Amino acid sequence: MNRIEEINNELKIIKECEAAYRFFKGLEANSMETERARLSYNILLGRTYILDSKIVTIYDVRRYKQKLIAERSFIKTSESKSRFEKWLTKDNYDKFIKHLKKKYGNNLTLGFNKHVEEL
Repeated sequence: MNRIEEINNELKIIKECEAAYRFFKGLEANSMETERARLSYNILLGRTYILDSKIVTIYDVRRYKQKLIAERSFIKTSESKSRFEKWLTKDNYDKFIKHLKKKYGNNLTLGFNKHVEEL
């Protein structure tokens, strides 16, 4: 499994934990029975300890989530950059230009931007 898939799985765990926290706080705010909700939240918070041992509160979970999102975007940017670097060699550059003209027309800037969006 590559790192982006791992990050997505970690973000899924964090999302479940945040949902349990919101549910627990909603019940608590409405003066309802919160024992089972608290237990569910604590179990899901315990699952986040596996991700990072520094996580103690929901605020630590949210900070870790932002860190994961930043790491995922950096990895995606790096992968896109490496894909384009192969096109920029002398041999592949002409093929790339022909591909852009054929698919998007003579406006190469617009074609390049659309090509990037499709990736």
